Amino acid sequence: MRWAWVIPLVLCAASPAIAQFHQAPVAYQGHSYPVVRIGTQWWFAENLRTELYRNGDTIPTLPQVQVWRFTRSGAQAVYRSDPAMLQAYGRLYNWYAATDPRGICPQGWHVPSAAEWDTLALALGGDSVAGGLLKDTLQWDRPNTGATNASGFNGRPGGARSNIGDSVFEGAYGYFWTSTLEGPDKAVFRFLGTYNADLYRNSSEPQDGFSCRCVRDP
Repeated sequence: MRWAWVIPLVLCAASPAIAQFHQAPVAYQGHSYPVVRIGTQWWFAENLRTELYRNGDTIPTLPQVQVWRFTRSGAQAVYRSDPAMLQAYGRLYNWYAATDPRGICPQGWHVPSAAEWDTLALALGGDSVAGGLLKDTLQWDRPNTGATNASGFNGRPGGARSNIGDSVFEGAYGYFWTSTLEGPDKAVFRFLGTYNADLYRNSSEPQDGFSCRCVRDP
């Protein structure tokens, strides 16, 4: 994971009229996920916390740093292996787990592509303001710039597990995988930060551990 450079993808749109539309929570593998409509899309309003693929196969837990670093198959972990972090932020998945053909989202849902995240950003007025509308107002370190959670997305600062196995940036950043590859060895992710109201785009190694959201199939 390279943290030294951040290039926002600027998507512009007219100022949105923010309205939240909810449906019944989705029950999935022992957990209940609230759901919110943003623009034309339906999104989970919490991070995934499942330990299983859709077919019931286990997503391996890899707490050991060296094992995590060199795996090239699906894996998941909890930030610092702390149960309180699981409760607050869900699990962190490498990209191999997020895009495994067995699926980590329930039937009728999937990990969103980069284009679907773009659609979300445009529905909220563009990247430069979408982050504030997506961020939870309670969980973040200060200053949590621009946070209103007007979208109902409940974006939380779950941090990441880097490709060398370290748990980093909880409280300050929330990272979310897309299903999109960018080049032979990088995958696109979106992220939120406490210091600005932007929704950022970047790419990183598939071994990194990020949060996952589910979006409903078209």
